[in-house]
Amino acid sequence: MLRGVAELKRRGLAVLLVEQNTHKALAAADHVVVLVSGRPAYEASGEQARRDPALVDSFLGITAPAWTAPSPPSG
Repeated sequence: MLRGVAELKRRGLAVLLVEQNTHKALAAADHVVVLVSGRPAYEASGEQARRDPALVDSFLGITAPAWTAPSPPSG
């Protein structure tokens, strides 16, 4: 699936991705918005989100020491 998203991005198309696999979603993201009860609670560039321990601890339920920032997909 992420290869398809990467191809669409390469073609200049925007993609709204709703994904429960946090590592995959962050790896593919240029921009991240986390919704809580339908309202934006966090917003950052994909690069900032991949390196932000506040995102990890506050919203994703993963403790920061166990978190390894994903790499963007190639392609």
